[in-house]
Amino acid sequence: MNPVHGGRHRRRSWSAVILAGALSTADPASIARASTPSYGFLPDPAACRDPIALVVTPDGAKVYAAGRESDNVAVIDVGSGTVTRYIPAGNQPVGLGLSPGGEVLVVVNELSGFLTVVATATDEVIGQV
Repeated sequence: MNPVHGGRHRRRSWSAVILAGALSTADPASIARASTPSYGFLPDPAACRDPIALVVTPDGAKVYAAGRESDNVAVIDVGSGTVTRYIPAGNQPVGLGLSPGGEVLVVVNELSGFLTVVATATDEVIGQV
């Protein structure tokens, strides 16, 4: 049985999500906080299951994580290390992309047949393509 695809969920580490956001900033304290083994600010694993794709805003303030098994995108504030909201997406979001200026987030939904478009200023869905 293939250990990655043999019917078991692939495990993703939320610490990697926070570390990715921290590394996008120039603040060494953020990197030190993200490297700490205790992650008391981690979200409820059931709320954003199987985070498969990540993107960091150009200013390094937020990380978006696509929860493939929960059909949403977690918005993580890098400064506080907390999830500020969950954005509803289509069925199995597997990819994320930001516009060059970071104003728009595009979510690739594997099983929906459409992309979810999000305004990053409000973290609200503004359309489907």
